[in-house]
Amino acid sequence: MKSATIRTIMSTVMLMFGIMSINAAAPPREAMRISSARFILIKEIMVTNETDGFGSLEVEVHIFERAGNTVRFLGCSGQNSGLRGVDVSGTNYIVNAFFQKPPKGEGRLTYEEVKDKTIFIQVIEDDFGPCPGELVFGDDHIGTSANFSGGILTTPQKMQFDNVPNLVIAIGEPVVLDNFTKVVLGDLPYDSVACIGSAWGDYNNDGQIDLFVSNANNKSDLLYVNNGRASGSRFDKIKNGIIVKDSSDSQACAWGDFDNDGDLDLFVLSAPRQLLYRNDGAGFTKLLAHGINTDSVRGTACSWADYNNDGFLDLFISNPSGNNFLFKNQIGTGFTKIADGPVVNDGGASRGCAWGDYDNDGDADLFVANYSEKNFLYRNNGDGAFAKITNGEIVNSVGAWMGASWGDYNQDGFLDLLVTNEAGANVLYRNNGAAGTGFTNVAAGDLTNVASGASRGSSWGDYDNDGDLDMVIARYNGDRNVLYNNKGNGTFTQIMVGDIYYDLGKSNGASWCDFDNDGDLDLLITNEGVDFLYSNDGYNNHWINLKCIGRVSNKSAIGAKVRAKAVINGQPRWQMLEIAGQTGFSAQNSLNAEFGLGTATRIDSIKIQWPSGVVDVRTNVNVDQFLVIAEGSVTTVTERENNPPVEFMLGQNYPNPFNPSTTLKYDLPQQAEVRLKIFDVQGRHVRTLVNQPQPAGRYAITWDGRNERGESIASGVYLYQLRAGTFAQTRRMALVR
Repeated sequence: MKSATIRTIMSTVMLMFGIMSINAAAPPREAMRISSARFILIKEIMVTNETDGFGSLEVEVHIFERAGNTVRFLGCSGQNSGLRGVDVSGTNYIVNAFFQKPPKGEGRLTYEEVKDKTIFIQVIEDDFGPCPGELVFGDDHIGTSANFSGGILTTPQKMQFDNVPNLVIAIGEPVVLDNFTKVVLGDLPYDSVACIGSAWGDYNNDGQIDLFVSNANNKSDLLYVNNGRASGSRFDKIKNGIIVKDSSDSQACAWGDFDNDGDLDLFVLSAPRQLLYRNDGAGFTKLLAHGINTDSVRGTACSWADYNNDGFLDLFISNPSGNNFLFKNQIGTGFTKIADGPVVNDGGASRGCAWGDYDNDGDADLFVANYSEKNFLYRNNGDGAFAKITNGEIVNSVGAWMGASWGDYNQDGFLDLLVTNEAGANVLYRNNGAAGTGFTNVAAGDLTNVASGASRGSSWGDYDNDGDLDMVIARYNGDRNVLYNNKGNGTFTQIMVGDIYYDLGKSNGASWCDFDNDGDLDLLITNEGVDFLYSNDGYNNHWINLKCIGRVSNKSAIGAKVRAKAVINGQPRWQMLEIAGQTGFSAQNSLNAEFGLGTATRIDSIKIQWPSGVVDVRTNVNVDQFLVIAEGSVTTVTERENNPPVEFMLGQNYPNPFNPSTTLKYDLPQQAEVRLKIFDVQGRHVRTLVNQPQPAGRYAITWDGRNERGESIASGVYLYQLRAGTFAQTRRMALVR
């Protein structure tokens, strides 16, 4: 485990309360300096006065030092009992549930607030070295009126903590700290600029995740190559090339292999133009006639997704001052601007955008965050068109909405949504599960109870590898950025200690990535000033990191659903991640699927549902490894049981890809009017296979790759759509001649 900036050891003892006389303290002995390697144990707190509900507290202090799994006693209250070893192996002494009445300096710790509680004192080492606190000993007690004020321990008579702002009181049960260290690694983050967007991506295919940062102050954007060195020079700033020589007012950015040639291309949303850089393997070429840069617009967010499931990435751009933009990929050669439909004609002061298949029907749906207006949610019909959702709080609540992040925080297999608010409370919408039943605004502990501040960026990521998605929120107006730990019961706890909590700035986006390939998620928060880069020091939990490569699907695997089943803490659990082209406000996580596995020592199953409809399954997989999975490399097809179907379902064709024929299967739980049709990726009708009423049952139809006229059709990606009553589902298949 890497060394952390915070090296705090805490221990617990039950408080004892009572009324007693105060012994006169003897003259203080020689002062003893407290370093961050030591901790203070409050052995006893006595309430001697309860005037107006407040108490004067008498404290006896013991000093200990930790070395590995052994705590050594150093002395207490004017006596030295010698050095004694106390074994604490397997015991968690780290605490983060701090008593701190905001704002710091107001309020007192009352008798009722400390009664029957366990209390801790923490001394924190900052970036400039150990805190210069001094503890002055008396014979029996260190003071007669140790008052608690605003979470800071002050005893003017006998205890002096000069210039120790991070000395805090903690009340609560032991839990894990954030365990992050703010780092400077080579050139990152050295530049002081007005950074908005961030995008992690291995653009040179060397197995090390690189970073692009957009710059909004009309100076050059920033590209950092990850050289893989473990030393402090891990990131090198690229100083030559068109990507870093274009002077612009850049907002958002996103990596995506739009031409499916095996390397990541880059889109940068700039004013007054949009910049698309094609990765040629040895460098980048700026494309000027690609169909996207025909509109001069000051957009704020962009995101890749293959919304029509043709195997090529399309692009959405949010516009704060007019209609939004959707550009359809022309098979890797350029883009066509979509002019019809609600997605591009609803207007709105749009700030953020997030693609996610929230109804689990195999195609990308779209959420758009609007400032001081209602948000937009568009459900993908599967035929290249969208239906605007108009019911539910998720599209009818007005706020200063900035961005959104999809993530299955409660592990029910459906994507939930966190929406950030720049002038009010953030909102967590739980997906109700069944398609079309919408979302519920839920209270999720600190995540929805803590004052939100000017929130912009957000991102889901299991930073402690315990098997639950945690959340980080970046805030703009000098507020603290906030990290929330998922407790696994539908609620979250705010982490109120550590570098992430204490750093203040004007932050925009937040993005996760395991940049040092050690199995845990590191964090970047872009800032108007020097960015904040935090290295994760690890939690001793198991993990797996998956890189997915599309074949029939887009090469970047954006939109793929990756599921992992493992036994964690004695319980079998499924987790689900969807690889996304954007998160929160103007940020992009690594395109890898990174799972925390807690105590699991094996993974029972890994299941990847590709945008093409192909499903790959691997079983009995080792933990703690990096794994590359290409689409179709391991496909398991399980025959359905002979029991009657209980829901409508359109299965994936098999084989896929196919030549000359393939089988399409579907389930009808009740009699329905059935239409099963084939379309090309342009939405043109190719063949009708079924058009009649059918009773309940399981069906299999073979298609021979011919159109209505009996002609053999060309190789390519085709869509097949089942409509049965009100049910509709579309999947993709590939014909290879």
